[in-house]
Amino acid sequence: MNETNPFPDSATATKPKRNWLIYGGLGCGGLVVICFMALLVGGLWLNRQKTQLMESAASNRASGNYETAVANLEQVIADYNDSDEAAEARTTIPQVQLEWAASLREQGEYQAALNKYEELGDDAAVARGRSEGEWATYLAWGQALLAEARFAEAIKRLERVVAEAPAGSELANQAHELIPSAYLGVADTALAAGDVPGAFSAYGTIFANYATGNGREQALTSFATHMAAPLATLAAEQIRASQFAEAVVAYEGLVAYAPATSQAAEAQAQLPSAYYSWARQLADTADYETAIAKYEYLLATFPNSTFQSKAEKGLIDAQVAAVNASGTAGELPSPRSSGGVTTGDDTALYIVENDTVCPILLLASGPSSQSLAIPAGQTIESDFEAGTYNVVVQTDDNQALSADCQDIIPFTGEYIFEAGYEYNSSFYIE
Repeated sequence: MNETNPFPDSATATKPKRNWLIYGGLGCGGLVVICFMALLVGGLWLNRQKTQLMESAASNRASGNYETAVANLEQVIADYNDSDEAAEARTTIPQVQLEWAASLREQGEYQAALNKYEELGDDAAVARGRSEGEWATYLAWGQALLAEARFAEAIKRLERVVAEAPAGSELANQAHELIPSAYLGVADTALAAGDVPGAFSAYGTIFANYATGNGREQALTSFATHMAAPLATLAAEQIRASQFAEAVVAYEGLVAYAPATSQAAEAQAQLPSAYYSWARQLADTADYETAIAKYEYLLATFPNSTFQSKAEKGLIDAQVAAVNASGTAGELPSPRSSGGVTTGDDTALYIVENDTVCPILLLASGPSSQSLAIPAGQTIESDFEAGTYNVVVQTDDNQALSADCQDIIPFTGEYIFEAGYEYNSSFYIE
């Protein structure tokens, strides 16, 4: 029986073949597109990250959140080292740190501000800002300490500004104007504690360093009002304790800085005595050159004082002692005695002949110390009280000396003068 196939074409129909080449091509192309898109998206994402970090840094900087701003910029440098944003971050960080330090200063965190400036180093691009910031910080710190009556600490900060900031700059001038007030505070504090020398030293610093200005005027007014009386008392105590050098300084301070006070008038009257005692004390300790200087100052400054004759004798004694102590003097022969009796019963007559071309000076230290200036080729005579004298003969350096009179050593010897006798010496250059 023949059966009819209801699907006559089905047995002979063939399945169409897939084009794997085409499908494979389409797959690789899609992958390339996907990779490209991934790279594009990734690049856009990275660029957005840089932009967001830079924007965040700017926002934090504007709001005063400097620490986060610096962290943002440092992350840009760490993650995108070769980018333009990283280069910009490197130049921006020091500026942010300068603003950060200034903000700390404004908040009164002075040491923290200084520490922040130190982190900047000495790079030329920020060196000026760093230096000016440090000076401004020390100035603000000094002002704050001054307001808190912490005067010694304030002085340290203010004097650093004066020492380091350019002379004449606004910062240096401001610090300079504040320092006298700080020293006045030191003086007041010292006086309140009974430290008169400490107070006097603080005033002295102002007077020595501020020749003009409001600071000096304030100090002068304060000195006359608060310092004159205790300083006069201190000077009297120093005289009693044989502290003559210190007493002279105190007396001269009263005369110079409180001239209209009664204490200054008393100090002026006491100065000759104080100088004389000081010079004697120096001579007693074998400091002859300094003693000579003090005697000469006393005689020049107080020519009509009651200590004039004592000072003249003290000066000669110190001059002779200085020559004897030098070890450079030659030996002086004793004078010749005439053996005769003069008309004076209490004195001896000494006749001195200068048989040289040089002016000479004879210094005799003894009962009636004398200084005899004898011009070249002349003879003088003088009465001496009886007794033993240390005598020095030397060229007179108070006169103009010729070449022949240069570098002549002094001579020294011991003379004994008896009352009623005449003595003779003739000096010549050998």
